[in-house]
Amino acid sequence: MRFVGIDPASKTGFVALDENRAVIREKELTGLGTEDPKRMSTLIDEIMEHVHPGDIICIEGFPFATKKAIFAGGLHWGNRNVLYKRGLRYFEVAPNTVKKFVKVTGWVGEVGSKTSLTGPQKKRAVMKAGL
Repeated sequence: MRFVGIDPASKTGFVALDENRAVIREKELTGLGTEDPKRMSTLIDEIMEHVHPGDIICIEGFPFATKKAIFAGGLHWGNRNVLYKRGLRYFEVAPNTVKKFVKVTGWVGEVGSKTSLTGPQKKRAVMKAGL
């Protein structure tokens, strides 16, 4: 049995863990090219190449505060459609739930001089906290 996490974005995060929480596969997926629909279509295919029957799949929920809303919506629905067609169940996880679970607030530093983490910094903090 594997536990799979998917964070759909133009650089999609993918992780698969075994029953003991050991990382089996950890990868950033991007698809091919820079133009859609090729990029989105190949990214969805690439994500699905890593998903196996029997996986317990968690997929991050839809982002609501994004400048790439059309791409994000298409990618999120595309993944869900393919999972559905393959008969694979998934659990949708609100975007901030994982951060809260591993106690990443998005801020670093001491009280009075805290700074906000950027997107990539926040992702690294979540990965580090989850280990």
